[in-house]
Amino acid sequence: MRVGNIDGNGVIYRVLSRGDPKGVATIYAGDIILEGGERLVAVLRDTRLGLMIGWKSVGRDDKYPSIHGDMTPFHSYDGPGSLYITDRRIVFLRRPDLKEIRGNRSGEDMGVGSDLARARSILSANGLEYCEIKFEDIADFKEKRGGTRLYLSAGGQQYHVSLDKEEADALVPLLKKRFPDSGHRAGLY
Repeated sequence: MRVGNIDGNGVIYRVLSRGDPKGVATIYAGDIILEGGERLVAVLRDTRLGLMIGWKSVGRDDKYPSIHGDMTPFHSYDGPGSLYITDRRIVFLRRPDLKEIRGNRSGEDMGVGSDLARARSILSANGLEYCEIKFEDIADFKEKRGGTRLYLSAGGQQYHVSLDKEEADALVPLLKKRFPDSGHRAGLY
C-alpha cells in the first residue's frame, strides 16, 4: 500500500488536462496507468476512501507509506474521487478539494493550514492524490451489512479500509477468489 500525490504522476496515474487560451489548466482529471497485462475491472466515480490505521479501532487519519518509502499525509474524507479496481490492485484518485479540507477540520491544531498548503501545491502542479492498494497487501477482508472492510499489512503497520456497498459489490468477487475463508481467521478482528 502506498499513498501520495504529485510523485505518482506518470507512475500510478496520468493527468488528462485541457487548458484555456493562456495555457492555464481549466479541467483536469486522472486515469490509472495499468501495469503490463493488468486488466481494469471497474471504475467507480464520486466515491470516498475510508483508510484508517489499525485493524480493531476506528483509528484516525495519519501518515502512510509513499512511493519513496517516507510517510505522507492522506486524509480519507478530504473529498470524493474515483476508485479503480483491477485484477491486481485498487487505486483511489482524487483532486484535492479545498472546501472539503476547510470543512472537515478547523483550527491550526488540526493541521488545516499545512493541509491546505499541500493541497494548493498539488493543484498548482495539476496533480492528484492517490492511494494504491495491491492485493498482496490485503491480509483479509470481512463483509458487513452495507459494505466491506479490508484489512491490510504494509511496511510493518496494520491498516483497514472501509468500502460502501457499491464499492464492495465490484471488489468482493475478486477477493473471494483470493480469500475463500474470509473473515474467519482467529484473532484477526
